[in-house]
Amino acid sequence: MLSICLVLGWVAGLSGAVLVIVALLVSGLISWFLLQRQRIAMGGAVERRVNRVRERLDERAASEDAYVDAIEGNTHDDRTG
Repeated sequence: MLSICLVLGWVAGLSGAVLVIVALLVSGLISWFLLQRQRIAMGGAVERRVNRVRERLDERAASEDAYVDAIEGNTHDDRTG
């Protein structure tokens, strides 16, 4: 997308830093709208992965807590002190 915008900007008479800046802005805006579906899908995939990792961490923490409670002889769920 950037290369197309660079070529179109060059054809329109832009050059140097102005050409690069305009091409970056235009290709960024076009990509924002064209890739919206993929961006949403990737966000959902990342969210699911983070939730799985959090669940595993919670399970490990609960297992560790149960182990420590068993060693210390605590059988109740009150951890306030």
